[in-house]
Amino acid sequence: MTSVTSIHPLLAPKRTLLLVHFVFTIIVPYLLRKLRRKSMEENWEQDESSPTRRRTALVLKYAVIVWACLSLANTLHFLATGKYRSLVERVLSLRPVYGSQQMRRFTNLIYMNQHVWWTTWMSLFSVLKVGRYFRRILSTVRTITTSGSQPTNTNVCCACREMPTIAQKSNCGHTYCYYCIKSRLLDSQATGSFRCCRCTQAVHSCSPA
Repeated sequence: MTSVTSIHPLLAPKRTLLLVHFVFTIIVPYLLRKLRRKSMEENWEQDESSPTRRRTALVLKYAVIVWACLSLANTLHFLATGKYRSLVERVLSLRPVYGSQQMRRFTNLIYMNQHVWWTTWMSLFSVLKVGRYFRRILSTVRTITTSGSQPTNTNVCCACREMPTIAQKSNCGHTYCYYCIKSRLLDSQATGSFRCCRCTQAVHSCSPA
């Protein structure tokens, strides 16, 4: 039998690099998501009483956008060259190595292609924020399909057409879910208001129903 010679230890990644890779791949994204969600729920961007919170929210917002753009660029570069699947691997110069000199790699090309394309499209969607526009289109379609066939129910959320969760009343007097109206106010922070889904008046504030 042919003996299998282990790869030279200098070619294997150090444990410190592996630990850093774990931290920046698992721990840091988790903490950033939690902090980002908390800032959105408590509306840090419009908190006049705490400049620190406002700055933190803006930094988080633009950091997410920059990271998404860089991830998309890295994914496209990976498709072209096959090197460094993620930004963390590129920064740390981590690449897969063979466990032994005579080790053979068997790659499922179907799975690999699906994974690569899924990563590419998800990076593209995160940059373009397709989900936001999809929700708007879906809300418009629901409004069109329900307005002509069903009587208007003032007890449902004007955006999602469901029973409101933590009901909020807009300044024009219509009912929304807390998330529905807050997310629209955050999305339209440049203008300070959005058009009501029921009466098309400008909505710039809300209060508990």
